[in-house]
Amino acid sequence: RTATGERRTLTLADGSRLSLDARTVVDILFDGLQRRVLLHQGAVQVDVAKDASRPFIVDSGDGTVRALGTQFMVRKDDGGSLASVQQHSVLLTNRAGRRQTIEAGQVFAFTEQGIDPQTPSWRSRVDWLEGRIDVRDEPLGQLIEALRPYRAGLLRVSPQAAQLRVYGVFALDDSDRTLRSLAETLPVQVNRHGFWLTTVDVRTASA
Repeated sequence: RTATGERRTLTLADGSRLSLDARTVVDILFDGLQRRVLLHQGAVQVDVAKDASRPFIVDSGDGTVRALGTQFMVRKDDGGSLASVQQHSVLLTNRAGRRQTIEAGQVFAFTEQGIDPQTPSWRSRVDWLEGRIDVRDEPLGQLIEALRPYRAGLLRVSPQAAQLRVYGVFALDDSDRTLRSLAETLPVQVNRHGFWLTTVDVRTASA
């Protein structure tokens, strides 16, 4: 488990490397037959050590992602799961039994019932490993979503502000700086209501 604003990389018993994004919850189950990571929340990046006798599987609850190569990421949130591959390929199987091989550079979202190809976005990239987020003409609401695990308290964005398009590389580890940058470059205002609530809204004419 990682806390707000915390990332962690673990070297597992088999030599695989497991990186956890902020606010990620996992259980690690290794035995003589398989290597399994249960992802309950958040995102993990896996660099898999070779072991032909024991498959490496990430289980997000919506389905399983089985390594057929070395590097891949799985993200889990309330809306479902997402898998992206950096090297080689993985086999995705959702709870309904549908299967999809995902090759390097591909991204698929999946739920218990469906599997759908996705356009690469911040959710499928692994820039968070280096404490940043690369946003490429994506809605501001998605950038705010990415900042939430790195910021204590509530971070809310109005529906109008959430639709504004954003392009750039932003710091995850310094959300205050990122919010200041957004206020300087977009028609938005950032308001802090005590320590536990920050809101982002479209700038008014008088602001």
